[in-house]
This record gives sequence, C-alpha cells and structure tokens, in this order.
Amino acid sequence: MHWNDVDEIAIHLEENYPDEDISELTIQDLEDLVKSLSEFDDHEVETNREVLKEILEAWEELRNNNSQE
Repeated sequence: MHWNDVDEIAIHLEENYPDEDISELTIQDLEDLVKSLSEFDDHEVETNREVLKEILEAWEELRNNNSQE
C-alpha cells in the first residue's frame, strides 16, 4: 500500500484500530498509524497534510457507513 491508496488505507486503519477515536487524532498521529500498518510500503516517502486529510475523511466515512449497518 502507498500514500495514494486512500480508501485501502482507510479500510486497514478501521480493521486494525476499530476503537480509535478518529475525532481526537492529530495529523501526526494519523501518519504514525498509517506507517504502523503491516501492509504499508511507503515508509520512506514523504506525504502531505492534504493526503492525510483525505485518508482521515475516508476513514470517517467508512466508520459512519459501518455504524449505520
């Protein structure tokens, strides 16, 4: 997985951190969580706030959809 795999990252974050309070995450916390995923390969690649915000939004949407089911 790479930084541009936003939806895939969100799925793995939800699978690995289902109890994480997303609303309390800082951008740095989110980056650390993504890098901690065993499937993530872009450890040496810099990312930016825009990509991290997209990941966070995708994760929030995924969680909201799961809670409505």
